[in-house]
Amino acid sequence: MSSRLASLSTPQRSRSSPSPSPSPAPASPLKPLETTHHRMLKLVIGEVRNVINTWDEIILHDGMRAGKGCIDEGTEMDNILLLPEGPERPSIVPHIEEMVMARTNLQATLTKLERLLSKLAALIEQAEKVFFDACKTQTWDFVLSEPLWLSWTLENFGEWFTPVVWTSFMLWINNCSAYLPLLSSLTNAVDSLPPILSAHAAQLAELTALAGILLSPSTPFETSRIALERWRDLGRAGERWNIAHEWEEIVQLELAGPDPVFEEEEIKPKRRGKR
Repeated sequence: MSSRLASLSTPQRSRSSPSPSPSPAPASPLKPLETTHHRMLKLVIGEVRNVINTWDEIILHDGMRAGKGCIDEGTEMDNILLLPEGPERPSIVPHIEEMVMARTNLQATLTKLERLLSKLAALIEQAEKVFFDACKTQTWDFVLSEPLWLSWTLENFGEWFTPVVWTSFMLWINNCSAYLPLLSSLTNAVDSLPPILSAHAAQLAELTALAGILLSPSTPFETSRIALERWRDLGRAGERWNIAHEWEEIVQLELAGPDPVFEEEEIKPKRRGKR
């Protein structure tokens, strides 16, 4: 019986030899924890990118089509009126109707851009609220030193929106004697801010002036052609285009990080539907 029990029992381990323990798995890098301020700022950034892309599309599609229509129909009417009067001369009525439609579409294009500018202003105001709320509820390191995602701090993101928030921020700090040392470090940043909002506003003013040239029936053909070419160029280059798309490239890198598939769906701008 004892031999049978012995065959079923396990050999006793020596107390001097510790039991083997599984080796710990290599630690994997954890994704940084996102706060409410991270998520709110990410939503604002996504909407700003939508505005920028929609702005370009409106200029290059809606505006160019309407502006070209104004020139083409005006040229057709001028050519018809140069022909001798008679039953064989084509009617200008269809061209007048097309001209009216093109002029209406060009004015509607400016209205769309005005609405986008208002939306951009509202988004920047929302970004300001995120910043000031972070100043109240988070540490100064969170606002000024700690990267939100890859390398940019909340301060860096704010600098690319508008200098208004930073002017207000410095005035607020100026009322708090404990934070006076921060003023000198922020002043230079405020003076060199690339203002996205003011760049869009300045371009809209130029587009409005170009539209006035295209809408005027007394504008010579060559002047209209130059105005339309300038309109096209504003959708592909220029100060606003450079500022906006440089910001987009940096934001894409910051939110995606070194791995390009990191949260790509969250930062991808929405496509506009057919108009």
